[in-house]
Amino acid sequence: MPIRFLLTLLIVAARPLLAQEPASQFGPYHWHNEQLRLPSGDTLTVYRVKLWQFGDGSQALQLEYEPPFSVSDSARVRAELVRVWPAFAPYVEALHLKAAIVTATNVTRHGAPPLPWTATFDSYGFVLKRAPDGAWTVDKERSGQVLPKSLGVDVFLIFEADGKRLFPLAGRASQ
Repeated sequence: MPIRFLLTLLIVAARPLLAQEPASQFGPYHWHNEQLRLPSGDTLTVYRVKLWQFGDGSQALQLEYEPPFSVSDSARVRAELVRVWPAFAPYVEALHLKAAIVTATNVTRHGAPPLPWTATFDSYGFVLKRAPDGAWTVDKERSGQVLPKSLGVDVFLIFEADGKRLFPLAGRASQ
């Protein structure tokens, strides 16, 4: 058999393995992602909006996004939460949830399919709880800082990779 034919056969056979998307504890990281458009005009990459179901029956909606800086700067991640939360809150409140998770993640890809490649992940997250008065705070934080209010129950600023607006659906878990 000619070497060119064998190489082509090898590439075709290995392509599904080489093209897989990186995955972490939260799920896969797609090559084309949703976008969160903040009122300031900034746009952030959204890796997932996921509804978590816990053993005690409680639920939380998670937003995992890419900040425009390293998550190792925890003070900056906390400041960014104040900008991101009002735009994500409408999704959580539309589902009448009492908990949310906001995770800032840096995904660094080395190489790209169809060639072999790897990815590294660094994350910093917050668990948010809704108080009886409707205010949202970071769970188990001593400061008791109240997060800014939602942009509104009908303001949805996350867009699919194809440009369509993402609306909250009960039981929805984007991967």
